[in-house]
Amino acid sequence: MCNRCLVQCTRTEIEQPEVDELWVLFRAAHEQYQSQIVNGKKLYHRFVNDFISYHLPYFGQDEHRIRMHISNVSSLYELLTERHDLIKRFFTKENFTYEDCQAMLREFNTVELVYDHSRQMARFNDDQIILLMKYINEEKLFDHDIDEFELRGFFSCTLKESLVARKTTWLLLLLNALAHEKLLVRGWQKLIVENQLLKSNKARKPITKSAISSNISRKRNVLCQSGSELDPFKSLIIKLKEYVK
Repeated sequence: MCNRCLVQCTRTEIEQPEVDELWVLFRAAHEQYQSQIVNGKKLYHRFVNDFISYHLPYFGQDEHRIRMHISNVSSLYELLTERHDLIKRFFTKENFTYEDCQAMLREFNTVELVYDHSRQMARFNDDQIILLMKYINEEKLFDHDIDEFELRGFFSCTLKESLVARKTTWLLLLLNALAHEKLLVRGWQKLIVENQLLKSNKARKPITKSAISSNISRKRNVLCQSGSELDPFKSLIIKLKEYVK
């Protein structure tokens, strides 16, 4: 197996006649995820690219081992990029066991993830998510810096816990501008309320439909006196549209 991967093995595992390389790769990825994502501030896509590029290419004399190593790294790359639900469920655990790895692989290989797109606010690609995340965190729209998983969960309406809006009105105006440009579905306000995606910073209670409407209307009147309500977000929207695939 890959000498780089062997570094991740314990002495006991190395002394075994054969090492499950896929398990070693997954455990190494989990350790790096914990260090760089859970306990660090590295962007998720940079973590993925750096990890995969570190384990490729593979050099050796055994053609079978070369093929198996490439196959294992490819499987891990596909899981890291296509099954964020499994990464969120398993890699956020402090301890990642062999049984966890097997359960993760079993679901990855046998259960197809089905999205109900009619219940989502938006379907942004990786580049758009990163762009929005940077803008939202720079503007401090929430009470903490959100990561890619939280933002995906917000737009896909799959968050387990509500996000607390620090600048509620500005956030709602941003969402309204995205909807105006058809980057969000028309019923985005209803989806936020039904799925309890947002809480206000003061009340710490799920935001209501009337609160969304009143926040947008009140600020819209102020903005429209000096220009379009879309003006503050024009630059962001142009960049988002550049990443449409």
